[in-house]
Amino acid sequence: MQVSFSISLPPAVPVGKATSSVAFAGGDDRPLQIPITVDGHAACAVLDTGATRTVVDRGFAERHGLIGRGLSVITGLTAQVGGAVTRPVRIKVGDVGLGPKTGVVTDLGRMAQAARTDVDVVLGHDLFLDQRVEFDFAAGRLLLSRQPFAADTDCLALERIDHRLFAIEAHIAPEITTAAVVDLGSMLPLYASADFVRAHGLFEGRRVATSISLGVEGVSVVQTVRLPWLKLGDAMFRDVPLAVPDSWALGAPVVIGLPIWSRFRLGLDMGRRQIRLAAVHDLAGPFPRDRSGLSVVAEGDRLKILHVSPASPADDAGLKAGDAILGVNGQRIDTDFLAAHRNMGKKAAGTRYVLDIEGGEQAALVLRDYF
Repeated sequence: MQVSFSISLPPAVPVGKATSSVAFAGGDDRPLQIPITVDGHAACAVLDTGATRTVVDRGFAERHGLIGRGLSVITGLTAQVGGAVTRPVRIKVGDVGLGPKTGVVTDLGRMAQAARTDVDVVLGHDLFLDQRVEFDFAAGRLLLSRQPFAADTDCLALERIDHRLFAIEAHIAPEITTAAVVDLGSMLPLYASADFVRAHGLFEGRRVATSISLGVEGVSVVQTVRLPWLKLGDAMFRDVPLAVPDSWALGAPVVIGLPIWSRFRLGLDMGRRQIRLAAVHDLAGPFPRDRSGLSVVAEGDRLKILHVSPASPADDAGLKAGDAILGVNGQRIDTDFLAAHRNMGKKAAGTRYVLDIEGGEQAALVLRDYF
């Protein structure tokens, strides 16, 4: 997610001795979540390097009297939405204090619904410009420090786009090099604008599917293909899913999301415009792929179908947007089921589900590679 405030880059990030280690949850295709406090009130925050200011859920802000005066505009991947401005608040992450800062108030309910967890705050540049942040995804811990990377650390340069977002040089193909936004708030490996994709013929000769993208701006349909490879520095990725929305609101044509970054031990010093990528996984390993063609969101005791990709297994099964799934293979949809069954559509080809549809019908869904 990107927020349209522009804040000045400090001339230097102060170097201090203090560090703080904080546990986080998430990674890959689940949002990065950490516990924080906002003016002393406990909150669940999602970390997002694409958010140029802190975003606070409207319900949380109203409950704790955080709404100030004035309005602002939040820029998502595909569109802008309006929001109120908070009064100045102090945020605490572990032992690190931030603020006082103002943020933007909007409804984060859709984001929380998609993530299947509470989202009170989206925390971005207010943290990442103040601290060097290092992620150990295997251990589920992040390190916060005002110290710079050691002088002999192998870092890549970050470029500031439109005075707001931070980007890295990415190679999309042997002949295609572009600036790509570093976005820990994106749950897809790679996004690109439709203009960029058309200009470079990235759809040509490839099967194209459709799916749903959920952001602060709401629900949008994206086209999806798989690229042969992506290169960042010396790191190479193969068979990379690429999502292409119809509209685009960013100053760079490509966004690289969390499923890429979580394959590294990642260090970000955005104040000094540096990124450290230390490989800890098999970078060439396969990315999970959807084999269902079904985009759903949990609503209480059901899964509501938001979108069905044409010529997909879900389409073959006769499912359509608006249908509600009440059970899967004889198990009713409830909190325990949702916690135990993430990404059912990304299981192996040939996996079979019998879906109980509201109204008494059943549908047989058999997974296969359809794009």
